[in-house]
Amino acid sequence: MSPSCVLDNGLIRRSVTIGELGQLVLESLILHESGFDWALSGSPCDLRTGFAGQHHADRQNWRIAHTVCSDLPGGAKRLSMKLEHASGLTVTQRTTVWADAAVIEHQCRVANEGTETIRGLDRFDPLAFAIAGTSGLTAYAVRRDQYALSAQPLEHSLQLRGGNWNGPEHAGWFVLENKAAAELLYVGIEWEREWELDAVLRPDGGYDISAGVVRYSRDLAPGEAVESPRMFVGLAHGELDDAVQQMLAYLAAHVFPPQLPGFPWVSYDIWSTDKDDVEATLLQELDFAADMGVELFYIDASWYAGSSVRGEGSWGLGLGHYEEDRRKFPRGLRFLSERVHAKGMKFGLWVDPIVIDEQWVRNGLYPEHWLIRHEGVNRSLTIKDGDWPTVYHLCTGCPEVVDYLSDKLIGLIGKYKLDWMKWDDSALNNPYCSRTDHGHQAGDGNFSALLGKYEICARLMAAFPDLAIEMCGYPARLDYGMARYARSNWLSDATGSATHVLNNLQVTSRVFPASYNTSFLIHDKEIVEESDPHKLDTLVRCRLMGLIGLATLHGKLAERASLWPSPILEAFRRNIASYKSYRHLLSQLAYHVAPPPENEDWHVHLFVSHDRHEAVLFCFLGDSPQTRCQVKWKGLLPGKRYKLRCLNTGEMTFVDGSALMEQGLTVDLADGRTSNIYVLA
Repeated sequence: MSPSCVLDNGLIRRSVTIGELGQLVLESLILHESGFDWALSGSPCDLRTGFAGQHHADRQNWRIAHTVCSDLPGGAKRLSMKLEHASGLTVTQRTTVWADAAVIEHQCRVANEGTETIRGLDRFDPLAFAIAGTSGLTAYAVRRDQYALSAQPLEHSLQLRGGNWNGPEHAGWFVLENKAAAELLYVGIEWEREWELDAVLRPDGGYDISAGVVRYSRDLAPGEAVESPRMFVGLAHGELDDAVQQMLAYLAAHVFPPQLPGFPWVSYDIWSTDKDDVEATLLQELDFAADMGVELFYIDASWYAGSSVRGEGSWGLGLGHYEEDRRKFPRGLRFLSERVHAKGMKFGLWVDPIVIDEQWVRNGLYPEHWLIRHEGVNRSLTIKDGDWPTVYHLCTGCPEVVDYLSDKLIGLIGKYKLDWMKWDDSALNNPYCSRTDHGHQAGDGNFSALLGKYEICARLMAAFPDLAIEMCGYPARLDYGMARYARSNWLSDATGSATHVLNNLQVTSRVFPASYNTSFLIHDKEIVEESDPHKLDTLVRCRLMGLIGLATLHGKLAERASLWPSPILEAFRRNIASYKSYRHLLSQLAYHVAPPPENEDWHVHLFVSHDRHEAVLFCFLGDSPQTRCQVKWKGLLPGKRYKLRCLNTGEMTFVDGSALMEQGLTVDLADGRTSNIYVLA
């Protein structure tokens, strides 16, 4: 064995060495807090490349060209190990650790430094290691197509997939728990789609864990290289919530853009395909929005030249034009932006950069060679419905498209003084580009397109660091790759029923801070036909564990919130007033509180400040027939005397942190209410 190469920040330690056959070997992966070592010592690690379907390439016949350990700003350390193969292929494995987290980031670069083209690279995993065998491992994952947390024993093998463009499967979030040792290992994948994570049982009882991009193929000409997505591995001691909190803290410090003041903002998302009085009506709606406590007012689809005036739904008409529709906005969107800002609100617009109305190709605004083509056919969609046009997809794997869209979007932000941009991916079909005439190869179009999307977002954030980008669109939600640029995550167009929204918010708060996750009240039967103020409180409160807003869904001004029945508007107004006093906690420590067995249908969620001096507890009766529940709090300071405010009654009492954690709080909903919120300070 060669001398060990160690990455250690006092919180986590990873040690590798060179084996007798020249392969990289993992020696240890230790959490210093407990001394627990996850590694299957002596097992091969890191190098995992594949060619033409041979995904487990030989880890032998490589040599270590050099090993460099460097200090980075802020106390970070990086270990770079370059491996060379006789073919001319090189793989540079980079592992990075920061001073403040028990997390190691993994990334690799594959290059051809030879003289001949290397064909069929189809797997290059930046993450590959083995853990020691043990009984009682539980594997956790989150579905992002239906927002569900799965927990299952890790017995034989497990595979998670990010899904394809229009078929998202898992979030890039994975946790292994050793309950007997109270130890957890977690993995984050900073890539939206077409990735795979495998945990495979070894003959010796351990597990090989690896993750990388799939549905990919590329030939590397001499001098060419490709970078893998970033992935990270972290360790925690305790229970699942402890691992989640540490993962979110790492993301907040090293992945997410800085949080903006007052976030999450109370929002109003409105759009119109109406023909008449659009500008005048929206100006009236501004007064209503400001009075309701709205802080962000933004225009969704059909603001652009040539957009639909049919009155419902066809947002594809005119899409791809970046000038405002002067029929709807005679004085222009800059005028509307100024009026929004004058009301003390922020202003935003919806965009769908990769989908365009085919008329813009016919008239030469977009060249044909920018379009996604798969197997010789331009990807398009035609809906036989009124004025909906045929739409095409642009390929962001084409550098010309990246430059064009970057310029257009940067111009849009500057021209209209945007604070917010709702980025929709509108996955109308599966736009995998296999053409070879605009900047990528036939087999890596999807990979290149995602890189191009991230590049556009990086340019937007470089030009406007305080811009809030909202992730929208079915395939893009809960993506840690987009999380480097986005500040909000719209969970679903299906923003009802309240219990559905509540489930979504509870599940996704393990992947992103709750403050990132967005849901809306829309004009539907559940809110417009309900008059009981207590039930309406619950309908609003189910959406308060994240960014909340009012919205129209079908492009009709007749759906605007100012026309809703007064009982739901009054419920929104009174709950928003208290929401603004505790919303800062939604980005801090989250606890998924399990109610006692007799109250299993209750939903209880707790948020605590990092300094443990503040907290907010959400309690929902759900389908339980039991109207009383004893809730034990977590994460408080023992012995601290807190002031507890009950939002249902307004009553204030003083309580001890130890008592709340040990004996709990009796939540009584026997008065016919179906929810309560307690604020602790």
